[in-house]
Amino acid sequence: MANRIDQAKKIAGEYIGKSVVADLDGRLFEHRAARFAFRFADPAKLQAELEEGYEDYLQDWDLSGTTVPVAAVSMAGQKSEFAWLFLDWSEAKEAPRVLVTTTDRWEIADKYSVANLGELGLQVV
Repeated sequence: MANRIDQAKKIAGEYIGKSVVADLDGRLFEHRAARFAFRFADPAKLQAELEEGYEDYLQDWDLSGTTVPVAAVSMAGQKSEFAWLFLDWSEAKEAPRVLVTTTDRWEIADKYSVANLGELGLQVV
């Protein structure tokens, strides 16, 4: 896992600790189109937060090797986080896809993923 965490830090590194937003259609979150805020943080810290708050929902997730959390998501201007971004190597590819989950949807599915962070149109503000 340490290797994947290191890889995740490199991939998301330009966003960690910065104010990041994106205007999205809401499809990935099953939400309306809006401006979303992303709290990128150290993956190990995010993993600990998820395990503490959502342990029962993460039974089918391989947080020990192939799926690494990189950001929590909220509506821009709001504090309540309702979604997370994960870098996911479960498809055995060199570069991970980006998976999105929400507090009420812990499904690992292609329809809730994009090929990379660039597809989200993230902006540091």
